Amino acid sequence: MITWLHDEDYEEQANRLGYTLGRMGKEFKKRYEEIFHEYMYGYMTYTQYIKALKDLEKDLNRYAEVIKK
Repeated sequence: MITWLHDEDYEEQANRLGYTLGRMGKEFKKRYEEIFHEYMYGYMTYTQYIKALKDLEKDLNRYAEVIKK
């Protein structure tokens, strides 16, 4: 299981640890930006924001694949 930092590019983080997100890397970045904007503009509570980030992390870990050398 990878611990993700949400202020960094997900694909770069995965690559540093020997993983890749493949084509989904850009989709996860877009999804995070949507979650962040909804929270910042008051469309979700802090509790909802944290839950959305945890769901995002679960999906990131599900899609992360070991880089084959």
